[in-house]
Amino acid sequence: MRRIFGGDDSADAVTDLCDELRGSMPKDGESRADAADVYLHALNRCIELAAASVAPGDPVPSVSDIEHSIKYAWLVCQSVEAVERFLKLAETMAHDLLRPYGHVLIVLSTVLRIRRTLTGEEIDNIISDTVARFELAAEQARRRRWQERVDNADQFDMLTET
Repeated sequence: MRRIFGGDDSADAVTDLCDELRGSMPKDGESRADAADVYLHALNRCIELAAASVAPGDPVPSVSDIEHSIKYAWLVCQSVEAVERFLKLAETMAHDLLRPYGHVLIVLSTVLRIRRTLTGEEIDNIISDTVARFELAAEQARRRRWQERVDNADQFDMLTET
């Protein structure tokens, strides 16, 4: 399966891949165990392709991403309604996966718009710097709240002593 799933994501490659795999998909009532890798791959690719359209900020879905998602969905679905639900599931899963990292994605997309291109190392540095800054801000907020509690406790002690 690795040979089939590797590499090229051009429209022709996705179409060829789906056409090649369609013949090996189970018929109605047959076990899906032998095709589990295909189902998982189709779902994973749809989640990855949906991520661009559900990312925080101003997402701009790619026409080719949508076309590829539909081709992958048709590989494992047998009706228009099923394809729509499958793609909605992929969007929901992409949203759930990205939501905790929205602040990182916004920073990364802003830097990318300014610089137009980034290396893998630059992306890693931006991500680690952003995460570190948010963790520092969260720690400072926790310390402020703790200090407020200590101050309130001191004031309470002074009131009870009189």
